[in-house]
Amino acid sequence: MVKNDFNYILIVSASIVFLTLLLVYGRIELTMLSFLPMVISWIWILGIAAILDIKFNFVNVVITTFIFGLGDDFSIFVTDGLLNKYKTGKDTLKSYQSAIILSALTTIVGTGVLIFAKHPAIHSIALISVLGIVCILFISFIFQPVLFGFFVQNRISRKKAPVTLLPFLLSISSFTYFLLGCLFLHSKLVTILLLPVSKKRKKAMINRSLSFYAKTVIYSGPHVKKNISGLENLDMEKPVIFIANHTSFLDILLAIMLNPKIVLMVKGWVYNSPFFGPIIRYAGYIYTDDGTEENLRKMQALVADGYSLLIFPEGTRSEDGKPARFHKGAFHLAEELNLDIQPLLLHGAFDVLPKGDFLIRPGALNVRVLPRIKYAEAKWGTLLRDKTKNISAFYKTEFADYKNEMEDVSYLKHKIFTNYIFKGPVLEWYFRIKWQLESKNYAYYNTLTGDRKRILDIGCGYGFLSFYLHYKNEERIITGIDYDEEKITIAKHSYNKTVNLNFQFEDIMRITITGHEVIFLNDVLHYLSKEKQFNLLEKCTAALDKNGILFIRDGITDLTEKHENTKRTEALSTGLFSFNKKEEEFHFFSSNDIRTFAKSHNLSFEMQQHSNNTSNVLFILRKNI
Repeated sequence: MVKNDFNYILIVSASIVFLTLLLVYGRIELTMLSFLPMVISWIWILGIAAILDIKFNFVNVVITTFIFGLGDDFSIFVTDGLLNKYKTGKDTLKSYQSAIILSALTTIVGTGVLIFAKHPAIHSIALISVLGIVCILFISFIFQPVLFGFFVQNRISRKKAPVTLLPFLLSISSFTYFLLGCLFLHSKLVTILLLPVSKKRKKAMINRSLSFYAKTVIYSGPHVKKNISGLENLDMEKPVIFIANHTSFLDILLAIMLNPKIVLMVKGWVYNSPFFGPIIRYAGYIYTDDGTEENLRKMQALVADGYSLLIFPEGTRSEDGKPARFHKGAFHLAEELNLDIQPLLLHGAFDVLPKGDFLIRPGALNVRVLPRIKYAEAKWGTLLRDKTKNISAFYKTEFADYKNEMEDVSYLKHKIFTNYIFKGPVLEWYFRIKWQLESKNYAYYNTLTGDRKRILDIGCGYGFLSFYLHYKNEERIITGIDYDEEKITIAKHSYNKTVNLNFQFEDIMRITITGHEVIFLNDVLHYLSKEKQFNLLEKCTAALDKNGILFIRDGITDLTEKHENTKRTEALSTGLFSFNKKEEEFHFFSSNDIRTFAKSHNLSFEMQQHSNNTSNVLFILRKNI
């Protein structure tokens, strides 16, 4: 009866703890990280108790509940320590672990002395307490950090997104489907080999199966969008050499799913794979290490049978997602086989499944088939070296344009969001709301910014706009400044950025700024007094290069009714929700104040409505001298 009561208490306590953790962390992944150690440690405790024949009694139930409570605290402390390092870069885990050890030792000493008691019930209390604390310590100090490192910390150190539950489960599903499909194709290959038809027809049958199967794998992930364009440029009646950039294993599937008449030149790890090696070998895929003469002979036979060859001119998968240097092989083969070249632009696979990763992230897989390049045309050059160089340059220009087209605000939303995953439920919620309100504005800012490279984002907050402009063009040198140290710390320790994006905790009134082509003052000026506002505008104007742009987005007093909404939302953001900090009273201004300032400093003036519900407008001031 006592054991049943204990099980009931344990289940109720565990349920309450789980729901509380879910409410606090707002993420099922962090809840499980904190909760699983408790579950595992209690499985160990119950197992060891059974092995040692420790009987449960009323007092044991009370003590074990107390131990369970300590386990809760230890798991939460370790999770908080791990999260703090992830969010801010500060390693506070050791401090938490020291406190845990002291608490554990106190408990062990306090209850462990009872092990010398002669009464079996009191003796069992000591055993349960000591066993429970030791198990919890081991799980908290070993299991939790290893688990968090595998799914989060070690990944971000390699610029890979933290693992979240749904993509993880979908990835397992897709990979399982892929492996089962390979086994099915093996059995189908055996069946096809037994058919009384020509080898040519057998090869066509297995290539059709490969192409269909590749397409089903690509479409097996519902969290990944697919966008295929330019199919009207495909003419498989006349063989061609396809060239494509290579960033992911998915590139292979994206290429062969386009048409069964496409075969690839592959490296050893693909050609000799136990999963799909036998299938692609029979399908006629070319092994790079077979040698030039042997491969040329095989390709001539393939072309004679109406097949086209796809080659990745880079030779290997890109480490950063950008097209690398093209080798001459594909262009040499085009010359030897007297074939045209047709570029395939593969975009998105690097963000969905980069080299060396197992997580299929949310995103989009984009493929564009470009028109054929007449290899013999004089404009590409006469020498192999010139053709390689000129076609490579053409391909990279087309890919850059395609990348810019595909990476709109919808595409970049998740890429930016992954920098804030596990950094708090309020921040994740705030990002989603802010993105919904601002994403179109970000796209507009990017269009006006154009090729300007040196950008200053004053009052950047968590850095949403800075990240967007950074991902749209990583050559931009962007500095985000804010006087909220917590926001800057979180933005600074985001995993996916280059050295060209920096965040600084500064008081903009005290630092010197020079040499910028674009400066943003979004919702900043009304936090300053009138004198500070114009001092800051003076400073920004002086720092702006010729043809530079100063963006000012703020609420204006001209729009009387809407302005009341602006004041209410700002009061909420600094008061109840505490998203923003303020040090003095708000001071809003009129459009005429900015117009007068622009005129006195020889800046062109443009004002645009920026909100239907508030008095926010956008001022665009350009420095033309």
